[in-house]
Amino acid sequence: MRFRYLLAIESSCDDSGIAILDENGIVQVDALCSFKDYSLKLGGIVPEIAARHHIAIMSSLLESVLAKSHFSSKYIDVIAVTHRPGIIGSLLVGVSFAKGLSSALNIPLLGINHIEGHLFCGYGESNFVLPPFIGVIVSGGHSSIYLCDEKYNLKMIGDTKDDAAGEILDKVGRMLGLRYPAGKMIDYLAKHGVENNKIKFPNMTQEALDYSFSGLKTAVGCMLDFAERTQERFILSDFCFEFQRHIMREVLNKAKIACKAYGISKLVFGGGVVANSFLRQELSNLSDLSVYIPLLKDCTDNAIMIGKAAVLKLRTGKEISEDFFVFSH
Repeated sequence: MRFRYLLAIESSCDDSGIAILDENGIVQVDALCSFKDYSLKLGGIVPEIAARHHIAIMSSLLESVLAKSHFSSKYIDVIAVTHRPGIIGSLLVGVSFAKGLSSALNIPLLGINHIEGHLFCGYGESNFVLPPFIGVIVSGGHSSIYLCDEKYNLKMIGDTKDDAAGEILDKVGRMLGLRYPAGKMIDYLAKHGVENNKIKFPNMTQEALDYSFSGLKTAVGCMLDFAERTQERFILSDFCFEFQRHIMREVLNKAKIACKAYGISKLVFGGGVVANSFLRQELSNLSDLSVYIPLLKDCTDNAIMIGKAAVLKLRTGKEISEDFFVFSH
């Protein structure tokens, strides 16, 4: 499908994003309105309030994007919107807005998987690895591994059996008395910590490609409970150092196992947790694998990544249905 410009909309969680890209995937303009400051005050994301945030901001966000682009909506030939996975209320706002806009402009509407957006956010960049590759999503809602074939088809080969990596960071952070979102604070404290051999965490089964972090959460709870009962003291920054290192190396180890199992030497990481400084350093140090690490600004949810995934689908001739629903998974 040929088009001049594509409008992308992202509203899967608590960030509202709209972007315009050309047929080559080059970003013309984008805007992102984050609700994270308010979520911080609430101690987490409240789905109903997040959905109301999208309702309040979406129209003005579109007006802002069109104003910055210096061309009218008549040059937009297709719309892409996140329709899964995510918070149902938030997804419904974005999809409903996109459907109304599609109907008003009489142009096609494409439903895009949020996961594909994260994995293909580097599409078109000179350092983005060509398929086949192993894709790893590490975020607050997902910790999963994908096989991407030569035609950019994704197949899940590993998933979390319980909590996601980002979720564990926040839950353990709450145990430690840290504010939401705790992942960023753990990263900060870990930079001031040092190795402590007395702080140990359970390892995952090495053979399987699935993640499981709930046991780690339980282990931390037991450790903190024991420390309180015995009045044993530990340095918070050292604890964060060991905890962060353990989680990120577990994430990376599974990715390496997947590469070995499928005979692939290329990795693509995506998701909010990829902003973690320790993980980024570990990925940068890999010498035997080609790794694409998204820029920090591209780790969080945004409309550009949805647009990139849509452009890829259109340019590779993938079958795209305009009849789609929203799904939380």
